[in-house]
Amino acid sequence: MKKVVVSCVLSLGCALALAQANEWRFYGFVGNGFGGDTIAEGTYINTGGSWSVKTGLGLQYKVGADYRVAPNVTVQGSFGHQKSTTQASNGEISMTTQALEFMGFYDLSPSVRLGGGIRTLTVAEVKATGVGSGFAGAGSYNSTPGAVVEFQYVLDETERRKGAGPGQFGISARYVNEKLTHSTNNTSGKDASHFDLGLFLYY
Repeated sequence: MKKVVVSCVLSLGCALALAQANEWRFYGFVGNGFGGDTIAEGTYINTGGSWSVKTGLGLQYKVGADYRVAPNVTVQGSFGHQKSTTQASNGEISMTTQALEFMGFYDLSPSVRLGGGIRTLTVAEVKATGVGSGFAGAGSYNSTPGAVVEFQYVLDETERRKGAGPGQFGISARYVNEKLTHSTNNTSGKDASHFDLGLFLYY
């Protein structure tokens, strides 16, 4: 997997060097995921509140680059991080994922963009510490490339300083379809499909 990541980074670097600079934009995203199979759940002893760790739940952020290949078409590559965790002071069970995504977008209007693509997880790991130590679901997980569908609504339609393009920031709603399998227990599969809602920025 490390070789795949290195190859992708090198390819992106070569493309950046050869392409017209004014067609490239920085891309950033911050949001939250909802859904996926439950890894662990329970209640806090002191408050009685419930907690759960899921494959698609938790705060996430992504950074990458966007390249315009046609007046209404862009391609995009990004690297993202997401974590679902408990909030207990005497222990923690958490799931962390890191993913590479490759997307294509079509501008239906200056305000509306639709996209689709694939993503592959470079890290999918459950950690258990403190009172959570010994949790059977802890360890690394394997995955196969999954599909992504995304809707973007642009809130600012101001053109970039250089070149043409849609607005710079807006709201994103996404659906990710992917599966996970525990690295040492191939029969323990998890559905990691989930929805994401967040804010994006192009600059």
